[in-house]
Formats: sequence, structure tokens, C-alpha cells
Amino acid sequence: MKNLKILTILLLISFGCLTMVKTTLAATFQSTINISTRDGNYGALPNVSFVIYKQKTDIDGRRLPGDQVASGNTKDKTMATVKINVDNRSPMYLAKFYTKNANVAPIYYYDLDLTNTYTYNFIARLSSLRIILQNAEGKILTNQKFNLYTQKTGLTGTLKGDLYASNLATNNQGYSDVYLAEGAYLIELLLDGGTTFIKDNLKVTKEQKTTLIYPISELVITIKDEKGVALPKQKFEIYTQTTDNIGQPTFGKKIIATDTGEGIKKLLLPPNIYGLKIFNVNRQADSLFGQVLTESNLLIINYSPSNLRLILKDANRNYFKNKEVAIFTQNCASCGNFLGARVASAKTNNCGEANFQLTPGIYVIKIAALGGVDYYFYDQKIAAGENKILTEYLSSIRIIGRRGNGDILKNVLVSITSQKLDINQKPLSDKIIATLNTKDVGFADLYLPAGNYFAIFNKNIIANLKVERAHLTQLTILETEKGFSYPVKIVFLGEETLIKPKITLTIPRKKIINNFYSQKRLSLDLEQTLARQLKEKLEHILGQGKIGVSSENWPILVNAHVYGGYAATEIAHTIKNGPLVVHPTIPAAVWRGSADYQKYLARVK
Repeated sequence: MKNLKILTILLLISFGCLTMVKTTLAATFQSTINISTRDGNYGALPNVSFVIYKQKTDIDGRRLPGDQVASGNTKDKTMATVKINVDNRSPMYLAKFYTKNANVAPIYYYDLDLTNTYTYNFIARLSSLRIILQNAEGKILTNQKFNLYTQKTGLTGTLKGDLYASNLATNNQGYSDVYLAEGAYLIELLLDGGTTFIKDNLKVTKEQKTTLIYPISELVITIKDEKGVALPKQKFEIYTQTTDNIGQPTFGKKIIATDTGEGIKKLLLPPNIYGLKIFNVNRQADSLFGQVLTESNLLIINYSPSNLRLILKDANRNYFKNKEVAIFTQNCASCGNFLGARVASAKTNNCGEANFQLTPGIYVIKIAALGGVDYYFYDQKIAAGENKILTEYLSSIRIIGRRGNGDILKNVLVSITSQKLDINQKPLSDKIIATLNTKDVGFADLYLPAGNYFAIFNKNIIANLKVERAHLTQLTILETEKGFSYPVKIVFLGEETLIKPKITLTIPRKKIINNFYSQKRLSLDLEQTLARQLKEKLEHILGQGKIGVSSENWPILVNAHVYGGYAATEIAHTIKNGPLVVHPTIPAAVWRGSADYQKYLARVK
């Protein structure tokens, strides 16, 4: 008979105990379940799929899905209806809701008691976490990837539990809604260079919506030229910073190798202390340590590479165009070879300029041989961020051919040799560097670095030529009725510093003060202008405030320069070493050829 309850008594004899079990005749009926899905704010949540299972428990009492009895989707109406056959002997069911992101684990609702329930209305409010990610400048980040884990607690604090979802990302509006079961979670942010950062303690409450707004730590690097303009495509590398065995900062794990792109590079990185290698156009690397990036903060690095602008001129201030220049690192003096690795090269432009990006250090500049011997300029120090401008006047030898009447002496051949020392340390002629021909222009130039050379004319050594840095050493082959003489003159930036003629001329010295060398007196304004210019030249030679001439003697020196034709370097020599180089009444052109002058030069050698 339907719905008839039959009581059955079973007698079980076990170890002397009587157990009575009551059973009920199964009653099965059809139940209609109406399911509506909402978010934590009761907003309609369409297109949510679900499955209904019989609920069972394991030996530890944990609730588990049993047999599947129904499934469906709430679609656009956010509602769905299913019918199931309920057995009153096991009326407990559970529902599993698949969130809108297929990568996220489903949400379970347990303990749906359908005992004698013919219609069951169920509103499922799915708890969620809205993740809004920004950079440290406050800009919303779209398509920012992250992984989601359950959170557990360990001895050292919060730890990653089970992976709940991977490869999630913020949408075009800069957020991601993740529907989660109640619990504690953490997100693993996937940042630049394969780095990660954990943001933990995200608490999700049942049937509630939780919002996280999180700024990610950001490093911004700009590499600028000497004018402050951002340089594109400048390469750099980022490392975690560590220390060596003596406690000095050094590079740890390489994080990323990239460049500045259009001029500014922005990177999302976890908090840490970083070291950077910044490469210049020559692939030299400058090291920046101690770059501290803290959580959710912005670290801005403005870096300017060191620059060297080299300007090449000769001793007469003429530019050298299209000349090859190479830059080498400089080894220590005790290393044997001063010349280290070649790091850069360039040719000078029409203004004699060559520009180089260099890391801080000490360098050697090499100028390729200009018909003679290579130039080397040592001890060129470049500081961090320095924009150094260096003007070098290349020293040289000039051979001039003249007759006693001043006419050009054409096609004079003079060989220039290097020097070596014999066992007694006396100089000897060594290898011929070049043979010069004055041709029809009456002169020939040979560019040589500072040093000692011999000039050979008609197979005889005629002059010991001392070439000074930035100076022109001028040798004249002067043909007279009595033969040849070989006056030598050294010039710096157009001013004569020393003359050694072979012609002897004896002129008695007279002590005459304040005369004008038989020249017509200039206007007072012009005299004063020339006196000021002389003072500036002397301060350049002797040093600011170091001229030290009395008001009584100053007019004598001014007249010697203005009317007597004496160079500023000769005036300076007189101030430092006393008279005889400058004569107070005899013009320079005459006095330099006198026997007295020659005797003085012999004494001061």
C-alpha cells in the first residue's frame, strides 16, 4: 500500500547486545528548484552555469558532491528552473556555480535540504573580489596579469596555498572581477622581467563584494644628453643588488635587459634594492648601485652619461678636419703598457670636433699620425655626469726656406729624425720620420707629438729640435752670402716664445727708461687697450694676480710690448727671471740677434 510505513524489528545478537534499527519506506517525489544568481550588491548576474549534486560526507565529516542530478545556466534572465526527483532518505543537496571566468574554481553552496520540498526558491549571491591595479603614478593598468592563490599561514607569515586561478588579467577598464568562495586569498602579480610580487591578506566575505585598489611599485629611468634631452634606445640592465665578501655592493641576479625606447622607460618591479648597468653608445657600462624601490612607490632615475667633446687645432688655431681620433682606457703606470682597451673612435667634423660618450674613468686620447708619429694624450679624467670640453693644439715642425734678402728659398729638403741616447746619455740621430720639401711655397709642415728631434740638411745635423705640446717649432734654412744659418723659433698660439738665430749682431746696451723704440706714439686710448690685453695674456701665463710688477716698471714693459715688438711670453720671462730677454730701448727683432742676447741664452740653458 502506497505511503504505508512498515516497522521492521531486527534482532542482532553481537557480544550480548541487542540493537534495534528503524527504517522508513522510501518516499520519492519531484521537486522544482528556481535558481537566481546575484552579485554581492544584489545586482543581476547573468549567464552563470551550475550543477546540482546529491551531498555526501567523508569519514572526517567534510561535505562532498555525490551523484549529479541537474545542471543549467541562468542566461540573460539571471534565472533558471530545474526539476529533480528527491529521495526523502537522502534529501541533502549541494549546488556548484561556475564563475564567469573559466579559470577560477567554482563556488559551492552546501546543505540544500529538500525534505518534502516540492518547490525550492534559491537566490545565489556570489561573493567576489574586484582587483584594480595601478602603477605608482596612479595610472590604471590594463591587461595586467596575475595569479590567484588561497592563503595559508606558516611560521614565517602568510604563504601561498592552492592555485585558485592562473593568468588572470585586468580588463580594458583596468579591473578584474573574480567570483570567489569565502576565505583568505593572495594575488601573485606578474611583473616585468619575469619578476613577481605577492599581495596577501585579501579577505572575501560570503555573499559580499570586496574591492582591492593596489598601486604596483614602479621604476622610471631616463637617460639624457648634456643638454637634458632624453636619449632613445639607450641600453641598460637591472640586477638585484648584493654584496661581495668585503661588503661592497655588487650585481646579483639579472632581472631585465632593455632600452629606453622613445626616451623614457617605465617598469613594474617588486620592492627591492637594485643595481643598474647603463651602456653608452660604445657598449661601456656604468654601474649604479643602491637604487631602493619600496612597495607601491615610484623610483625615478635620471642618468646623464659622461661626455667628452674634443676640439683639435694646430698651434696657429686652425681646425683639424676629418682626423681619426681613438679613445683608450688608461692602465696604471706600473702595468707596463699605459694603453688599455680601445673604447671609442670618431673623426673630427668641419669644426675640428669629435664627440664621445664615456663612463667615468681615466683615458688616453690617440690622434692618428698626421704624416709623422701618433699623438697620445694621457691622464684624461672623466667624472660621472661630466660634460668635458678639451681643446688640443697639435704640436708640429715647420721648415721655412729663405734667402738673406727675404726671398723664398724653394725646394729645400730637410729630414726629421727621432733621437736615441748613447751609452753616455747623449742624443744620437735615430730613424728618419719624414723628409720635408719646401717646394715653391717656401715651407713644409710636419705634425709631431712633443719630443726631441733632429733636423738634417745636406746630410748634416743642423738643429736639435725640441717640440713642446701645443707649440709650433719653426726652423728656417736661411741662405746668406757666407753660407747657411738655421734660426729656430718656437710659437704658441701665434706668439713667439723663443728665438735662437745663428746670426751675430752686437749692439751696445744703453740704460734708457720709458722710450718708444723710435716709433710714433699711439693714442692714449689705444695704448691703454693694448696694456689691458697684455695684462690678460700675462695673467693667462703667470696666473691670476701673479704679475707682481710695480707701477714704476709696468709702463716700461707695456712700451716693450706695444712699441718694441716683444711677445707676451718674453715679457713674462722677464718678470719671472729678470731683464736681458727684453731690452728697454732696442726693438725685439734687433735685440734677439745680438751677441749679448746669445750669451744670456747660453747661461740660462
